[in-house]
Amino acid sequence: MFEFLSIDYVNPFFPQVKHLLQNCTHDYSKGVNWYFKISSKRMRSKDVQVIPWNISDSNHIWYHAAKLDPQLTIFVGALHGMLNAEGLATIMQDLFGGVVYAGKGFQVQIICRYCRYY
Repeated sequence: MFEFLSIDYVNPFFPQVKHLLQNCTHDYSKGVNWYFKISSKRMRSKDVQVIPWNISDSNHIWYHAAKLDPQLTIFVGALHGMLNAEGLATIMQDLFGGVVYAGKGFQVQIICRYCRYY
């Protein structure tokens, strides 16, 4: 379990995802959802969702022959964590057309110096 000392949010990086998932509870009611229990000084215990991610799902090339043009690049925020780049490209292609590439970025912060794992 993590005990957060002085932060409000976290995107932890775990070199061994298998170890993290072994410490999660599971909810099979809508597919497989993983939850990890955290606590802080203000909050006794809370289950937070863990979304295992395959790095190769972060990029999808729709049209290989085209070059990327920064002036035709858009940012789409507040996407659900389970939506991969191919899903985003498909949605944008269906709505607007002209999709060349979709990438999904993450702000990963290694903050283990601010928390204790037990």
